[in-house]
Amino acid sequence: MKRSFALLCTLVLLSCATPKTKEQSLVDRAVDAMGGAERLASIRSVSAKGTSKQWEPEQSDMAGGEITSFELIPRIGLDFVLEHFETMRDVLSQKHPWYVLIELSSQARSGLRAVMEELLADGLERGLIEDATIADSLEQGKMFWRIRELFGEVQRHEGGSIKHDISVPVAAVPAFISEASAAVTKLIPGSRPLPFGHLGDGNIHYNVAQPVGADKADFLKRWDEVNAVVFDVVAKHGGSISAEHGIGVIKRDLLPKVKDPVAFELMRTLKRTLDPKGILNPGKVL
Repeated sequence: MKRSFALLCTLVLLSCATPKTKEQSLVDRAVDAMGGAERLASIRSVSAKGTSKQWEPEQSDMAGGEITSFELIPRIGLDFVLEHFETMRDVLSQKHPWYVLIELSSQARSGLRAVMEELLADGLERGLIEDATIADSLEQGKMFWRIRELFGEVQRHEGGSIKHDISVPVAAVPAFISEASAAVTKLIPGSRPLPFGHLGDGNIHYNVAQPVGADKADFLKRWDEVNAVVFDVVAKHGGSISAEHGIGVIKRDLLPKVKDPVAFELMRTLKRTLDPKGILNPGKVL
């Protein structure tokens, strides 16, 4: 069966062609399709490995500085949304294992759609893209975003979900997802990884849904075990166990284990200096 990668946007939905090299994952293809990781949302200078087809700098500059959202969406998440929300519909005629929601923004009054169309045309010509659709209205754009926004709610309909809010370097996202999913499904056969989130900055919500028919309570009892194998993969790739949602209370006891000892002691010293009575956000982080 031919594998493909679909890219979902407020302005465009496209699917990337099957990787030609063993090392290059489908996520790599999505990054390449937007001109390479080093141009993706003007973030840190990294590039996808094992690229068999890359655009020249002039192509990757086409959207440089205008990419304001680059959200990873797996097919399993879209299937969950379609199953539990009757008002939602599939956005492409064929299924694809991965999608990315992209939003371009500009201060100019016009020309943004032309930029996207040119970008897509170039990607189609080079075999990086297999399918695409552009939102023709604000309502259609909202529908694209609604799919992504429902991921938090829809997981409750599938039983227990063990959640992770992690970050790794953008170029390491494909390897992280592959290795974490292998580790999780080995630990709990039948478990269903649901990695989604902010691919543009390497922040992935790596959630794991319980196996179909499993007991929710028994599954959630293994929260710490699943955390451990996922965080091991995060550490391997030089990432962080906490991204946009912070340390809070849940990860407080993990912080000393993953933080540099000198940096951690400096945090404690600053806390004692600024909050000697411990009345500011008590019990959180430290």
